Amino acid sequence: MERMNEAIKKAPILPEKWRIDGQTQYSAYLQRQSNEKVTETQATEIVIPVVFHLIDSAAALSWITDRDVYEQVEILNQAYGGKKAVLYKNVIPPEIYSRVGNIPVRFTLARRTPAGALTSGIERRVNTTPDRISIKSTADGGLDAWDTNKYLNIWCGTFTGGDDGLLGIATFPFTTTEGPQGVVVSIATLPYTSNVSRSYFPSYSEGSTLVHETGHYFYLWHTFGDDTVCNNDDFRIEPGWPLPNGAGPEGDDTPEEKGGPDNAIFGNPSQNYSDGCAKLPFGEMYGSFMNYFDDRALFMFSEGMRKRVQGCIDLYRPGLKTSNGATPPGAINDAFLVTVTPRGIPERREFIINNTPLTARVRNNGTATLTRVNVSVGLDAGALPTNLFNINLLPGADTTLSLGVINAAAGTHLVTIFTSAPNNLADNFTNNDTIQSFIYINTASISTPFKEEFSGNTFPPPNWTIWNPQGNTTWTKSTTSGFTAAGAATVQNFDYDGGGQFDDLITPPINMGSYDSSLLSFRVAYAV
Repeated sequence: MERMNEAIKKAPILPEKWRIDGQTQYSAYLQRQSNEKVTETQATEIVIPVVFHLIDSAAALSWITDRDVYEQVEILNQAYGGKKAVLYKNVIPPEIYSRVGNIPVRFTLARRTPAGALTSGIERRVNTTPDRISIKSTADGGLDAWDTNKYLNIWCGTFTGGDDGLLGIATFPFTTTEGPQGVVVSIATLPYTSNVSRSYFPSYSEGSTLVHETGHYFYLWHTFGDDTVCNNDDFRIEPGWPLPNGAGPEGDDTPEEKGGPDNAIFGNPSQNYSDGCAKLPFGEMYGSFMNYFDDRALFMFSEGMRKRVQGCIDLYRPGLKTSNGATPPGAINDAFLVTVTPRGIPERREFIINNTPLTARVRNNGTATLTRVNVSVGLDAGALPTNLFNINLLPGADTTLSLGVINAAAGTHLVTIFTSAPNNLADNFTNNDTIQSFIYINTASISTPFKEEFSGNTFPPPNWTIWNPQGNTTWTKSTTSGFTAAGAATVQNFDYDGGGQFDDLITPPINMGSYDSSLLSFRVAYAV
């Protein structure tokens, strides 16, 4: 928003130009409506072909694998489809969860170029990243946009100069000052899932930056209304760019917020958080992807936003609905390994017990029914034995396969899983076949009931684990505070400014025995 406001200051005539352009596009929409029998439906899925243009140094491009790009697309789908919000259902106010919107769009990497050739949907160019506008031009050191009416174009790079520190920027339907329509994000905001040595932003490493910027591309404003005083301006309409009924201010279902330096719009808020603007006790919609909080704090779009995105596509981005960019130009075979469980990533290793079941979710990204696929599993540097699975999976459908159990000694391990030979043929896209899961096996356990007062001689206590992937300030034992005796687990947050970093203190596996429920409680330590 800051850069859009700067553009208006430099050229005050811009809003009037946008208004006139909007009237033209709205007239075209009305004409399409008159030529078609239109009924409102929420269920019709809109498939949006996406192309990633990566422009950066050879070192930076080597950090970002094609798997990272696939992961980012899946994050887009989880976010817009309302699936991430499900994970927060029992930890956020029900009044907020009831407003979650499931936006019927499905993002997929393009499989057809504008010229009709088969593509992975990922372009790479080794070059110093140009500025945020030049990155959209091959002649200026970037990569040209594909047909912006038919593809969502996403440019990624490492920005310097006047764009130093840029996380992302997108074009609203009416934007004319940022080059071709699409989204630009820092390459360091792509999800941190594979390369353990790459550069990334600890607070923005889970793919929500692109989710947020794509929201702007679909005419969504910040929930704090881009104002330093309490407001509800996040459903406002740009003059000349109307939206269907329910997608404008009358459909606003987000509580009041404010932005500015006096409001904590960054970080990780918790349940019922409010900046003082929300009039109801359940607080603000801090988990909206259109907020500025850290990636792991964002998990939802609202139902009003759902209407707004659909309205934007219908009126101003209708070419996405009829694009053939997601359709391969010919028959292909593609067994896409979507995810595995348990799934650990470099920054967030998965802690499990021995003999934990391993499953894989496979998607048929090919054009014919998938009747068989090989899945190989290996532990650390060991062999990768292959298992054949006979299945019946239609194009676009997913299935979950059981891969046995993970059996190994206590400690850290790397599990490698990959698919091959779909329908006993070559896989056209091997860049989405492999996942590595970073795990830690704990072979000891404790039984309920139990308590830990951290008063022993060792810290962490036996079979407990500290996970401190950044290697900075972390959990220590306090000998001057406790509850009934000296001893407490503590982190010196007063002197610790490592925003977005992980510092986990992990219990051993807890054996619940025959109990069918549990209660976990904590006690605040004080000076003893």
